[in-house]
Amino acid sequence: MNTESPDDEEVVIPTLTNVITPGAAPPPEATIAAVQAELTARSLKLAEELLHNAAREMEALLFERVCDQLRARLPELIDETLRARLTRLK
Repeated sequence: MNTESPDDEEVVIPTLTNVITPGAAPPPEATIAAVQAELTARSLKLAEELLHNAAREMEALLFERVCDQLRARLPELIDETLRARLTRLK
């Protein structure tokens, strides 16, 4: 029984082709520093993007909740205030 669908593609797993021999010279400090700086910058950019998106989502959710509460509570507050004012005028 063949369980593969026609849409299944063969997965290619990359393999390392360069051999590192023991005692090989480590990369120069400048290369290590450059890679570290690039990784740091890219990581911080991703973190900043994710935090901004999360803040926008939270802000939208809070705004919606406040509007819902105002819609629910303002009619009662207005009614109570008008009734209190009108009874004082009598």
